[in-house]
Amino acid sequence: MRVVWTTRTLLTTSAMVTVIAAIDAALGRSWDLVTITGLALVLQVVGLAGLGRRDSRVGLRPDLIRWLHERAAVTGESVETIADRAVSTFRADLDDAQPPEEIGTTTGGEA
Repeated sequence: MRVVWTTRTLLTTSAMVTVIAAIDAALGRSWDLVTITGLALVLQVVGLAGLGRRDSRVGLRPDLIRWLHERAAVTGESVETIADRAVSTFRADLDDAQPPEEIGTTTGGEA
């Protein structure tokens, strides 16, 4: 999240400087600079708009995608619901798992 915030701040500041440069170029009747700064401003605005559309998609292996679709066809649930439940179950199993014992330790009074 911090990287997005920093990038957004830098692009916003850069866009404001570009607007000031475009106004200065227009007042000086330097139309080629107005064009260049206008193009730069458009690119900065497009970059800012792209930051808002961050997605949290996760790539899956083809066999898992096939399993999701087959399971959805059998149960009548959506693929998204099955994927959410599968990830939640997997996470719960990870949270419940005990950390592995360190190598070389003894258990149960063995020496």
